[in-house]
Amino acid sequence: MKYKSRFNPKTCQCRSIS
Repeated sequence: MKYKSRFNPKTCQCRSIS
């Protein structure tokens, strides 16, 4: 989850955990 801070949730699949 901490990597979502550096990556934009709307730009990567991090949005899933966002």
